[in-house]
Amino acid sequence: MKKNYYMMLLLMIAISSSAQVVNGDFEILKPNGKVSNWGINFSMPAVIDVGTGQSVSDEIMFDNYVDFSCSSTTDAFSGARALDIRNAYNMTQGQVIPGGATLFHDASQDSPGWNPGVPVEPGMEVSFLAFHYKYIPFGVTDVIEAELVVLGENGEIGRASIQIAEPDYVYDGNVQFKYAQAPVLYTSNETPLWMYISFSMGTVENATFGTKIIIDNVRVNNNSLANNQFSNSLFSIFPTVTTQTVNIVRGISAHDGNYNFKIYTIDGKLVSEHASTFADNNAVSLDVSSLTKGVYFIQSEGITSKFIKE
Repeated sequence: MKKNYYMMLLLMIAISSSAQVVNGDFEILKPNGKVSNWGINFSMPAVIDVGTGQSVSDEIMFDNYVDFSCSSTTDAFSGARALDIRNAYNMTQGQVIPGGATLFHDASQDSPGWNPGVPVEPGMEVSFLAFHYKYIPFGVTDVIEAELVVLGENGEIGRASIQIAEPDYVYDGNVQFKYAQAPVLYTSNETPLWMYISFSMGTVENATFGTKIIIDNVRVNNNSLANNQFSNSLFSIFPTVTTQTVNIVRGISAHDGNYNFKIYTIDGKLVSEHASTFADNNAVSLDVSSLTKGVYFIQSEGITSKFIKE
């Protein structure tokens, strides 16, 4: 067992050095079958029977999974494996237990404990949170939340957040992976020292038993699978696949003031033009709901980026 553990650690180091997020491709499994470096803190609810003095645990339904919150799956966008996160159900209390997954540093543990997150290697860029996902909701109130928090010497210095909610979704047995991306909005120029990445299946009030999401290829910088950031850090856009709006966030080289954003079709036809004003770190949203499905380009200040309208 010890030999297997050391071999797993060596493999983790080799892969994580090129993957930028520790086991962000979820290819590394521990000897016990759990996904290395990803988990959630969970304890089985229990009460003391005053008559017998025995501890009585709540009856939990795990949807046939040993670890409902964070399991390996072969249904991957790329590679052999991905991360399967789903809700459980407390039959004793009659309520859903939201699943989740948090990145943590100690590969010998099965859950984050008191020390979630991982150190940021010197010189490592942390500019956005991006991943592929396959979402299968069983209810109309489910909201999946993904978050990246960056810490410096004096606390939080940046954050990226993504919400996934598809209430009109109808499961047809042929769900395809989608791509999500959001920039880190920095409030300080301190050097990043630590980062936290977490996925949450919502709250007890809005989670539905049976809802699940599959996550693959978690990335935090320009070595990401996407290439949609403006090339000179003037602006970044998210999401890069959308049905309603495209959000534009100013980069480190952008100044406060007015900007004119033009949207072109893939064959160069101008379809819309938007005058926007940037102040501080506030993002602006462009309504693209009237556009037909296809690939489009946003251009401003001589810089161009791409998005897909679904």
